[in-house]
Amino acid sequence: MQKQGTRMILTLAFLIVQLLTFIELIRSMKYEYVYDVGVTTVFLIIYTVFEVKFKYHLSNYIRGTVILTIIGHNFFGEYLDLYITSPIFDRGLHIFGTYAFVLFIYSLLYKMNIKPLPQKSGIFIYVVLLGISLGTLFEIVEFLTDIMLKPEVQYQTDLVDTDLDLVCDVIGAIIAAFHINKPYGFNIKKS
Repeated sequence: MQKQGTRMILTLAFLIVQLLTFIELIRSMKYEYVYDVGVTTVFLIIYTVFEVKFKYHLSNYIRGTVILTIIGHNFFGEYLDLYITSPIFDRGLHIFGTYAFVLFIYSLLYKMNIKPLPQKSGIFIYVVLLGISLGTLFEIVEFLTDIMLKPEVQYQTDLVDTDLDLVCDVIGAIIAAFHINKPYGFNIKKS
């Protein structure tokens, strides 16, 4: 019951922060970022409905890391302009975001009984490849956003930016793989 209460608090806090971010983006006339807030909020709402309906409850740790990633992107990156003003913010968010979403996807697949190889080395490789794939998809989404929506500040400024993002995605994937494979810590079966 305590886990369910924490899940509810995390979700409500997320929705409140997203709503405030949405309002502040409109007030500061950063209309191009309002779409991101809407899409990421709808993503978490749809997942939460899916989670309740099919009883695929993830750990609050994973929910928290995904929420921090989304808030980091929308509030800190876009509203506070840390993507522009901080040379390391984007890199750090790519590492942390890939880590969070790899845990999210891996745990979701595990709950759906889609399990990788039983050997630890097979799981490690599977998780790293999952992270690299997610990172590549993130970069494709950034590319398509730049082309289709033509934001004033582009997500991909040049190839060096894209390459560094992909390197950070690999680092995040490796951290997630170590996290999932460590013998004393994260247990996907109990989450």
